[in-house]
Amino acid sequence: MRRPVLSCLSLLPLAWPLLLLALLLVAWSGVVEGASLRIATFNIAWLANEPLPDMAAVATCQREASRSPTLDSRPTPLCRQGIFRTAGAYRLLARSIAALHADVLAVQEVEGDAALARVLGLASTWHPRQSTVSATDAVARIQESADWWWVTNPLPRHGKQRVALAVRRSKVRAIRVISVPELGVPLQREARGGLLVQLTPVQGEPFQVLVLHLKSGCRAAGLANATDPACQQLAAQGKILASLLRQWQAQKVPMILLGDFNRAFDEEPKVAACSSLDQPCVSLWARLAGQLPADAEPELLTRGFRQPRGCYSSRYGRGPIDHILLTGGLRGHALPESLTAEPFLDPAHPGQLHAYAYRFLSDHCPLRVDLTWP
Repeated sequence: MRRPVLSCLSLLPLAWPLLLLALLLVAWSGVVEGASLRIATFNIAWLANEPLPDMAAVATCQREASRSPTLDSRPTPLCRQGIFRTAGAYRLLARSIAALHADVLAVQEVEGDAALARVLGLASTWHPRQSTVSATDAVARIQESADWWWVTNPLPRHGKQRVALAVRRSKVRAIRVISVPELGVPLQREARGGLLVQLTPVQGEPFQVLVLHLKSGCRAAGLANATDPACQQLAAQGKILASLLRQWQAQKVPMILLGDFNRAFDEEPKVAACSSLDQPCVSLWARLAGQLPADAEPELLTRGFRQPRGCYSSRYGRGPIDHILLTGGLRGHALPESLTAEPFLDPAHPGQLHAYAYRFLSDHCPLRVDLTWP
């Protein structure tokens, strides 16, 4: 008995729904890829514009640091920094940053544009754009290469712990520096300012990014501690930032706040939102949230986040002090489970932590998250 032969035409009613589904999946994957951004923040810890020439110079600087803890008292200018690195350490940092695949990268503790260019993997293939913005008597210049735009806060003028922002030109079609708020509490040297930049993605509406590096030394204690200078200074910065948040909220521009807050929000004293700037507030988060309507409170993506092994010290625990906050229309647009901290792995020993990470790389791990675009 002969079996019936199915012709190609007879198979079409069965095949076309599957073909349509495949086309829709391809189209949807393109939409998701084009309408997403990877955001990252990384405190690179005393990243100088120039590496030390060799390990002998590192040893010299370590001896000077042991004798003269104050930076300015060290006789060798290249030794006036917190971490002593050769070019090899810069290459390892560049590898770590490349592995992030970040579209928007906020960094803290860089000396200047040249330092950031080195860890972006650029040698001499970059130059300044014409666009500038005044910051008191300093100037922030947008730098560009074939793949990146970036800008460094010029304040503090004599320090090496500046903040900066780098963005991929394939994902962002316009960049504009709005201001360089000092968050201006005088520290031992000068205030570490913030950096406020407006970005226009290839797909979507403009948004703003505020890169921060707040005062260290008051990780979780109450900000109203009148005997602790670090907590006093962080409290003063919190009031300035809260006031700015209130102003920006009125403009209804979506914003990402990220960087080194030097504050473990999950470990702060639990208090109600502090709505009055004239009253003391023991919690930095309560201070910030208190300046916004209840339905506009920033989304703290690091709430409840625990850092992986290699990204924290036993002295501080696993609660992060680097944070990413979303406001306005960006709230709720972080992809689930995409928030990660990336420990430093040894390229010579896959899966193992780098033995000298804290000594030559950084005491912070990069933090990243993926956002879908509204």
